Amino acid sequence: MKLDLTSFLKREEPPFRSLEEAKEYVAKYTLSFINIELEGLPEREWEKTLSTWVKIFAFAKNLLKLPEEKRKEVYRKYRFDTVMEGVMEDAVKVLYGFYSLGILKPEEKPQKVLERAIELVEGEEELLKREGIKKENLEFIKDFLKKIS
Repeated sequence: MKLDLTSFLKREEPPFRSLEEAKEYVAKYTLSFINIELEGLPEREWEKTLSTWVKIFAFAKNLLKLPEEKRKEVYRKYRFDTVMEGVMEDAVKVLYGFYSLGILKPEEKPQKVLERAIELVEGEEELLKREGIKKENLEFIKDFLKKIS
């Protein structure tokens, strides 16, 4: 399956220029968002939350095909608030960046984004500590993703 990324041609460069930038970004935003969300919930709610994140990336994959103006129309149509729109744009940016760097192939399931994000930051103790991401939470996410694969 091919993914049409022509809507991104107007950009001069991909959102990440290197694996190091991708690591920093997914740690600072994507995984940090998830970590914060998990920390605020009882553990019995974590799988439901992670299922939602898988759906977010599936939706983002569809949005990736649209130019920014069309994505904004979708957000208005479905009454996204500012936070929801920001989360979706983050997911679109991560997908685009991962495709650009070859970290992820367009034919892979959207949940693979989370697997690759974790793979990028594993062993980056200083980065994880700086962003407040708990290794136990990353392990829980990995286990969850294995279950649904």
